Amino acid sequence: MYLISIYLISIYLIYLISIYLISIYLISIYLISIYLIYLIPIYPISIYLIYIISIYLIYIIYTYLIYIYLIYIISTYLISIYFMSSYLISMYHLADVLTDIFDISLSCTVVPTCFKTTTVVPVPKKPTVSCLNDYRPIALTSIIMKCFERLVMRHIKTQLPPSLDPAVRVPPQPLYR
Repeated sequence: MYLISIYLISIYLIYLISIYLISIYLISIYLISIYLIYLIPIYPISIYLIYIISIYLIYIIYTYLIYIYLIYIISTYLISIYFMSSYLISMYHLADVLTDIFDISLSCTVVPTCFKTTTVVPVPKKPTVSCLNDYRPIALTSIIMKCFERLVMRHIKTQLPPSLDPAVRVPPQPLYR
């Protein structure tokens, strides 16, 4: 028990340090883009640099959102139908790869079939099972697909008009509990 608590504390500290480093990285890119916009005279090359840095900044923020969603989903849904641990999925380096996969999927308007597969596990409602109605079906969806759904949902909700029913425009819940 003692070793498990030390292990969990060390994972939590690594997570906090990584979030701290990512935030410093994002702030530095933001400050560089402000420097390029306000302090450098507007030449065609500086406009090109501003464009490249702004695209890179959007890409990093998008990757960071995927990373945050992965952390949130893994902390709430511990079961995965893939043969990879939730720790491996929650690593920040995998968020970069998933960003590319999600971008390609959205640009081609095709969701990969491996994301759409679910496993239905029958769980008994009672200790003694006599018929099929005594089972409760539990669907295990891919963690990566849940992250993809959250990103698409966030984008759709930002495009909805404010005059829409407030029950539909529920603000996103906090990522950490």
